[in-house]
Amino acid sequence: MTSCEIDLSFSNITSASPFDSPLSLSIYICIIISLIVFMVSTATNNMSQVDKLWSITPIIYTWTAAFSSSRALLMSLLTTLWGIRLTYNFYRRGGYSWPPYSGEEDYRWEIIRQGFLLKVLKHPACWMIFNLTFISFYQNFLLLFIVSPIFVVESVAWQQALCSDNNVATTALSQRQTLYVMDWVAT
Repeated sequence: MTSCEIDLSFSNITSASPFDSPLSLSIYICIIISLIVFMVSTATNNMSQVDKLWSITPIIYTWTAAFSSSRALLMSLLTTLWGIRLTYNFYRRGGYSWPPYSGEEDYRWEIIRQGFLLKVLKHPACWMIFNLTFISFYQNFLLLFIVSPIFVVESVAWQQALCSDNNVATTALSQRQTLYVMDWVAT
């Protein structure tokens, strides 16, 4: 076969496992989380289940790729610090309760449910489709896309952290420290 021919034999395709790459593993995790969010939000009629995971799932996704390189590890550590800060602030403002599926629903979901945005969402079947597609799946995949640069870093050949990476990390840590102080002053 010459360099211009395309191999259509599919001889190089093997069975894919969710553990073949950090990205595929994260996609599987995202699908599972989305289904759980859909089931819990439907059972409790509380559409704010994704809100509770907003700062946690990006940490999970980045750690699937963390040990592929020093650069990915650095990205995972920074994402974890960011997530801890957001999680703590959400907790501090009463965002978490026991049992975890309970708690107050964001007031905006009720406004949307009543059809102020789209009249069709008043219909229970349409609301369920909206919950499945937008609330449960779209928002969870958005969280996966937020941390998608780590999957690019994980897949490139030259992956060692550079001096510029350390400068960016130092700047990010300084900014996070400033945000921590501002969070404490604001309370």
